[in-house]
Amino acid sequence: MLKNHDDAEDCVQEALLLAFARMDQFAGTGSFESWVHTILTNQCRLVYRRHRQDQMFDYFDTAAPDNPERDLIQADLLGKVRREIAKVPRVWRSVLAATADGLSCHDGANRCGLTVGAFKSRVVRARRALRRRILQHEKKKPLGK
Repeated sequence: MLKNHDDAEDCVQEALLLAFARMDQFAGTGSFESWVHTILTNQCRLVYRRHRQDQMFDYFDTAAPDNPERDLIQADLLGKVRREIAKVPRVWRSVLAATADGLSCHDGANRCGLTVGAFKSRVVRARRALRRRILQHEKKKPLGK
């Protein structure tokens, strides 16, 4: 699932620690093995999502430091994203800001005065709307042009 042995080992260790810490939440209606497996699967998904988000910006982080073309494209992209964020509804801007600050769903929901479910829903809608706006803008004027 993770394609990295070290990450997989870390997930197993974290899942076992979580299972031990939450032993009182085990209802006993299913097998203990499947309960721990679910915790492990969720932990792996969490790590996978974090790695995927990190990889989106790898091009900018690993490219040569003195690359004017890359710097121009990056500045253009950042400007477009900022302009489009300013155009989305205010309720979506607040959840985008909370996720950009690296807050967990629980902390982001508290900051925005929402339930966790409402926060997650608004994050999905906001990202979708932002992606759509940027892609529409990109069709009109491609990056770097």
